[in-house]
Amino acid sequence: MSYQIYDVNGFASDLSTTLGLQEYTDWAETLNDPMLNSFIEEGTTETPALLAEVLDEYDPDDEDVASVHENLINALRKCNGIAIISDGLNDDL
Repeated sequence: MSYQIYDVNGFASDLSTTLGLQEYTDWAETLNDPMLNSFIEEGTTETPALLAEVLDEYDPDDEDVASVHENLINALRKCNGIAIISDGLNDDL
């Protein structure tokens, strides 16, 4: 399974595989960043551009985590109004 990012206009970008998102989530939780933790827990943010700026401050050491991190930043920069993580199933987007 894979995950994508959606915004008010629909599909914005691919994000990662299930394993990639899990590894990213595990790494993100070690940062104790309230904005990032909220996004991970809720799966959505109303301030994607601000979250992208926050994420720019971090540089994961693990290559796979860094790849998801870069994908997320790029996806957030494309988003209009909101960013939602979705598996593309079970959602009425």
